Amino acid sequence: MILEISKSTYQNALAIRKIVKQNHIKRIVVVTTEEHMKRATHLIRHENPDTELVTCSAPLIGMPASQRLQRWTVEYVKYLVTLMGIKEG
Repeated sequence: MILEISKSTYQNALAIRKIVKQNHIKRIVVVTTEEHMKRATHLIRHENPDTELVTCSAPLIGMPASQRLQRWTVEYVKYLVTLMGIKEG
């Protein structure tokens, strides 16, 4: 088993890649908040192109609308930056 402390979504994707390769895993389930899912699956898919991803997004419940909007905006900008090839930062 790999024990790592990931500090970013990209580091999580790299750790997942190691686990997938070591254990010959063909399918993984990605569980994260709905605003983070697109970027998370993009990075995980990039590092694990031959692995099927099953997504399970969790809604942001009980958070004020203004805070949800801020989180969605930040994640959208991060996703656009990721699409430009910047994976961490």
